[in-house]
Amino acid sequence: MKSACGRAVCWALVAVAVVASMAVRLGAPQARAADVAPAAAQGAKSAQGGGGAAASAPKAESPAQPTRPAEPIIVKVKRRPTDPKWMEMPAHTLDQLPPPAVAELGNDALSRFGGWKAKQAKATGFFRAEKIGPRWWIVDPEGFLYLSVGMNGVRGEGTETVRAALQEKFGTAERWAEFETRRLREHGFNSLGAWCEVALFRGVAQPLPYCMEGVGAMAGGVGPGQGRTKGGFMRSFGTRLGVARQGTGHSLYPSDCMPIFHPQFAEFCDEHARPLAALKDDPFLLGYFTDNELPMPKLDNFLALDPDDETMGSSQRAARQWLDARRGPGAAPTDADRDAWIEHAFDRYFAVVTKAIRKHDPNHMIFGSRFYGAEKNKAEAFRAAGRYCDVIAVNVYGVWRPKPEMIDRWVQWSGRPIIVTEWYAKGMDSGYANNSGAGWTVPTQRDRGLFYQTFTLGLLESPGCVGWHWFRYMDNDPANTTADPSNRDSNKGIVSIRFEPYEPLLQLMRPLNRRVYPLAERFARQ
Repeated sequence: MKSACGRAVCWALVAVAVVASMAVRLGAPQARAADVAPAAAQGAKSAQGGGGAAASAPKAESPAQPTRPAEPIIVKVKRRPTDPKWMEMPAHTLDQLPPPAVAELGNDALSRFGGWKAKQAKATGFFRAEKIGPRWWIVDPEGFLYLSVGMNGVRGEGTETVRAALQEKFGTAERWAEFETRRLREHGFNSLGAWCEVALFRGVAQPLPYCMEGVGAMAGGVGPGQGRTKGGFMRSFGTRLGVARQGTGHSLYPSDCMPIFHPQFAEFCDEHARPLAALKDDPFLLGYFTDNELPMPKLDNFLALDPDDETMGSSQRAARQWLDARRGPGAAPTDADRDAWIEHAFDRYFAVVTKAIRKHDPNHMIFGSRFYGAEKNKAEAFRAAGRYCDVIAVNVYGVWRPKPEMIDRWVQWSGRPIIVTEWYAKGMDSGYANNSGAGWTVPTQRDRGLFYQTFTLGLLESPGCVGWHWFRYMDNDPANTTADPSNRDSNKGIVSIRFEPYEPLLQLMRPLNRRVYPLAERFARQ
């Protein structure tokens, strides 16, 4: 594992002589499919170009290596657009890295799954995780080392605006999927995260590896709204019981208590996982998310439930029996009990859900439930997840540049590598209000790109991080009033709701993504 001293030396060199020129462009030149006419920009955004139905993915040159020092780059940032003042955050970019320069990898350096052909381990025919030397890696089905550089929500909103734009630009959903797969790959994205049109994108000529959130509907129709996942295990079970309801960004349960001790939970999970047998032999399936952002189990809340309630009473009785066995009949909980309950409850959840998944699909990785809240500071939650999951998924908001110590702590607690599965910034030049969602607010699309490089370089410094998934592919459509409240009016995408790409953002994503493997190796050696 890399020492704190090595990390400090790396960025100290940056502080002494920042080698990026403010006049030097931080990304590849703009490039567009030749047969696609420019589309009108939505609002005030700086998105340009767009993909035509028969267009090839845009090509871009490698960025010029800077040769003279300049002042550090500062980005104005708000947590919410309504905050009265902008904060100032330093950007950490490729151009600021001390020499030697890191070369961009061409397509010939990558396997058909996106793995790094220069480094190979044992091939098993499926994705898996392994610690090799000081660093954790995902290993692709052919044995090549892999980090998941993914995109969440590669799908249309299903609204009239989106459907009309897809028809106008691409003609069919299938042609859109072919074009978008090429564009994502050209910009260095090698996987599809949660909430994607899995059936549609799995059917392209050269598919990207994909993830499933819960159980997927891989058969049936294609196009916006088709082939999506049915939902996570707890969310689906809670919906069946009538106790789960939509919150902001995730489902809500009575008093934040999941019905994990309900007598029918295990049986339901086995039934829910049965369709996964159809995917067990697919080498392009990266792995499963079991749910999204579950509430951290709080012992006092479980104890306060009505023990006679038909749906939640079993959870209260389980908590009372657990505490009585630990402290004696009727004892009040201590802080140590509260922490131990977190581990006990998450252990119950992961044991049941992963058993069901592996019964029907023993071949693919499990990423867990996408930790997001106070459990990120609890070793007990990570210990429980680490006993059952191959990689631990964590959604990270409110962090400008991840410190390696944060990722290293999660790895130490769980014994497993980490994948960051949600994070993003919203640009005020998009014309959106940007009130919904937890991501940072910045002035421009270029600033979003600077945040992308800052955040990912921070992740790459940790040998325990095996990838990240940007949230998300497409902006929110304000006309979609049935959307999750966290996805109503914000610029989160790499494309607009008319499929127009945000080029200044993509031009900064691409050079970083195309250097991920040599950067990871370089940081691991420091």
